[in-house]
Formats: sequence, structure tokens, C-alpha cells
Amino acid sequence: MKSNSSAVARTPILEWIAAVTGLVVLLFLLGAIGFDALQGGSRVPPDIRLDTHPAVKVGDRYLVTFDASNRGGATAAALEIEGQLTDHGQVIETSSSTIDYVPGHGAAQGGLYFEHNPRGMTVTVRPLGYQAP
Repeated sequence: MKSNSSAVARTPILEWIAAVTGLVVLLFLLGAIGFDALQGGSRVPPDIRLDTHPAVKVGDRYLVTFDASNRGGATAAALEIEGQLTDHGQVIETSSSTIDYVPGHGAAQGGLYFEHNPRGMTVTVRPLGYQAP
């Protein structure tokens, strides 16, 4: 009669792969959290940059879309954006938009509607303010 006590149990290769994958994910997450802590994390206030795109005609109005990117670490909620059309320094029209949420080091898109055609005029957009979530 053979004894089962001499048989050595071997760990399946799939179990080793799962263990190594879990270890890699854990180390990555700990590294990311540590890096964020060393860089100041969400203590760095929102730093909003706005980039506009050419106007397009939508019905009887003109739409100027923009990308809002947050180069800061903290989230900007209820971000207010103001856009102005100026012609030779004179303000022709003002429009505003609110973006619900721009995460730290993230981006969002939005748009401003104008009654006047922005082509040939200067379009200026700027962030007015935000709320801390």
C-alpha cells in the first residue's frame, strides 16, 4: 500500500500568476498613493486652463466649444466659465457656462452660445470661480 504522505503538493501555475498579478497591482497602488502624498496631492488648488475651438453655427446661434483642463491636484466643482466676444476692444456679447466637475489633473468639455458670429472677433474665455466638493 502506498502512503500519500510522501506526495508533495504542487501549486498550480495559474495560482502563481494570480498572486504575482495581485502583488504588482498592490505595489502600483501603494506607489501612486505615496507619489500623490509627496507631491502635495489634493492640497494643490485647481489650476484651470481653457482652450477654445472654432465656432460652429447651431440653429440661429454660434457655439464655441472649449476644453477645461485642471493642472492642480484638487477638484473644481461647479466651475463657472465666462466668454466674451470683443471687436476692437469693445465687448459685443458675454456668455457663461457651468461645468459640474473637473477632477484634479483631469479635463472636461463645455460650450458657450453667442448670438453674434465670433469669426472676425476676439473670443476670450476665463474661469470665474468654483466650489470645493
